Amino acid sequence: MSMHDDYLDPDLHLWPAEEPEEYDDAWVYLNNLYGLPKDNRENAKIKRGVYKYTDCGAWVEFKEDGIELGSIVEGSDHGAETIELTWEEVPEKFAPSLQTIEDQCDLIWKWANVVRKDGKTDMELGLDWPLL
Repeated sequence: MSMHDDYLDPDLHLWPAEEPEEYDDAWVYLNNLYGLPKDNRENAKIKRGVYKYTDCGAWVEFKEDGIELGSIVEGSDHGAETIELTWEEVPEKFAPSLQTIEDQCDLIWKWANVVRKDGKTDMELGLDWPLL
């Protein structure tokens, strides 16, 4: 491939795309929430904060248009529903979304691990999945 072909490739970006304003607002919120420097843009630091500061060990994935939040519940092979947020929604909905995931994981964990008086869990008895 020659330089001329590179220049004509419409998928080749010769400069970084400008970030939308909502992206910056989301990063300011996340950095404040996890006590990180204002100019931080490292996904790994936010991922660590989300995992470390939730009881369920939630995860976050960064996407071009926002983030995804979720968690897998140990001892059940199940997980909470994945919640998708756009960059614009992050400052308003991030904390409530994490709380929703925590609540779901708590219900799933109890369903799979809390032993009833008969010595079995709801999961072992084949009882319905907890309402999320």
